[in-house]
Amino acid sequence: MGAGASTLNAEALAKATPDELKAAADALSAEDKAKVLAALQPPAPAEPPAPAAPTKEELTKLGLPEAQAEKSVKAITDGPKASAIPTSCHAVMKIKEGADVEAMTAALKAYSALSKKSPGKVSASYGISKGEIHFVEIFNGPGGMDAHIGYCFPEYVKMVPHADMAEIVVVCDPAEVEFWTTSASAWGATKFIVTAANEHTTPTLTPPTAEDLTKLGLPEAQAALSVKAIGEPMVTGKSTSIFVMMKVKEGADVEAMTTAFKAYGSASAASPGKSHAQHSIAKGEVLMIEVYDSPAAMDYHIGQCFPHYVKMMPHCEMAELIGVVDPEQVEF
Repeated sequence: MGAGASTLNAEALAKATPDELKAAADALSAEDKAKVLAALQPPAPAEPPAPAAPTKEELTKLGLPEAQAEKSVKAITDGPKASAIPTSCHAVMKIKEGADVEAMTAALKAYSALSKKSPGKVSASYGISKGEIHFVEIFNGPGGMDAHIGYCFPEYVKMVPHADMAEIVVVCDPAEVEFWTTSASAWGATKFIVTAANEHTTPTLTPPTAEDLTKLGLPEAQAALSVKAIGEPMVTGKSTSIFVMMKVKEGADVEAMTTAFKAYGSASAASPGKSHAQHSIAKGEVLMIEVYDSPAAMDYHIGQCFPHYVKMMPHCEMAELIGVVDPEQVEF
C-alpha cells in the first residue's frame, strides 16, 4: 500500500467497525484504491462453447432464402471479418393479440442465448415490455450479421407466429449502408432506417463541477452523482443497452443541432465504462445506441454529455428511450 495507508491487517479488518473501515479506505492513495477496486471485480465468465453450426439445408427448410443460408454458413465456417466501424441495430416486434406469450418468450430466450454466442457479436440485449419485444444488437460487421442469422433464424421463426416486426433502426459504417439496407429490409419492418454513423473525435474530457452542471439545469442530486463517478475509478458490472430517438423540431437550426450532437457523441464515446456508442441523424430523427458497463458509467456519461445535450434541446425533443437492463438495475 502507499504511504499513509491503513495498518489494519486481515483479522483486524474482519472485526472493524464501519467507521474504522471508512478510515482505512480514506487512507489509501488513489492508485491503491484503483488496485483494490480492480481486485474486487468479478472474474470474467468462461467463454461458452460455440453452438452447433447449422447447414444450408436446415436453414432453407425453415424458409431462409438459399443465398442468405449460404452466406450464413460461410460466415460461421470462416469467421466474420470485423469492419472498421461496428454496426448497431435496434429492432422492435409488436406482440400479436392472442399470442402464446409463453412459447414466444421461450423462443426469445433461446434466440438470445444463441445470439450471444454467435461470432462477430459485440453485444446483445433483449427484453419484453408493454406488448413489445426489444432487440439491441451490436455486430462487428456484415459477417457478424450473416453468422447471427444462421444461428438465430431457427428460433426467430418460432417467434413470428406471435409477433410482427415493427421497427428496425441500423447505425453502421458509412461504407456499408447498402449492405445493411439490403440485409435489414428483408425482415419486413414497417419502420425502417439505415444510416451512417457519425464520426467521433477524441476530445479531452474536462471534469465538470456540480455547480457547472446545475447551472445548466441538471438536478443537484444527479450532478453530485456525476461528479462522484468522474472523480473515482470506474467500476464495471453488468451491461445496459440504451436506444434513444429524438424528433427534430419544425424550424430547428439543424446545423447548430448537428454540431452539438457530434460533440455529444464524441464525449459519449470517450467516456469510460461505455463498451459501445454510435450516433446518427436520419429521417428527422436523432438516433443514439449506447451500451454501458454499470450505473456509474451512466452517471459519468451524464456529467460529460449534458453540456452538449442542452445545446440540442432547442432543436429536438425526446420521443423514445428504451433501456434493456439487468433485472437488478431496473430501479436505477
